[in-house]
Amino acid sequence: MEKKQKMTIDDLAVMMQTEFHGIDKRFDSVDKRFDSVDKRFEAVDKRFESVYKHFEVVDKRFDSIENRLDSIDARLSHMEGDIEDIRERLDRLERRTIEDSNVEAGEISHLRSRVDILERQIKELLSVNSRKLAVKV
Repeated sequence: MEKKQKMTIDDLAVMMQTEFHGIDKRFDSVDKRFDSVDKRFEAVDKRFESVYKHFEVVDKRFDSIENRLDSIDARLSHMEGDIEDIRERLDRLERRTIEDSNVEAGEISHLRSRVDILERQIKELLSVNSRKLAVKV
């Protein structure tokens, strides 16, 4: 019976060795697959690094654009203030022009009436002078 057990133990040892050898071959296959997966992950990592670098460039460009827009916004605000000042000055000038026009119209009317009076006086003087000349002759 001992001999039978020894064989059974030997058979078991051989069987286990065969199985371990099969498992080693499977692990070799799994290792090869993981190597392939690792290579793929390395490629993906390189792509992500490239994408990250592109995003950094785009981010810097956006920062530059934001700075330029801030500058443009400041200049536009200044220009709006200037335009508002110009509008106020134009409004004051327009009001003065209207006032001046009203005053001028009144002054022109007054001057016309004075010119009319002077013309009548000159005519009277001329007629008086011409009568005096006619009388002397």
